[in-house]
Amino acid sequence: MADPEAAAPDPVVHLEPLGVDIPVPRALSLMEAAEAAGWRWPTVCQGTAICTRCWIEVDPADADALSPMRPDEREALDRVRWRGDPVAGERLACQVHVRRDVTVFKRFVTRRADTDTDT
Repeated sequence: MADPEAAAPDPVVHLEPLGVDIPVPRALSLMEAAEAAGWRWPTVCQGTAICTRCWIEVDPADADALSPMRPDEREALDRVRWRGDPVAGERLACQVHVRRDVTVFKRFVTRRADTDTDT
């Protein structure tokens, strides 16, 4: 039997405060999809869950819109951001896969200069 999720359209992330929508193919992390769409996402480690500069905020009520947190993501957030006190709704864009449409908050995402500005 075919997987109904595979036939569904890609989920869309509404990115605030920019107010842009980014389609996120299920095979890509949020950061990978944004970069493929022409956005520069803050990072130092280039998506290896080390620097945590790609952290995002999502309403905790929408946590199910994102893939479950893996141990390496939890360890990085605890080491650099949380320091023992987890913050509900904080995730790493380099690690999350999007399951359904959701709004996330992330400052300092910018349009790459080499891309069309109509998106």
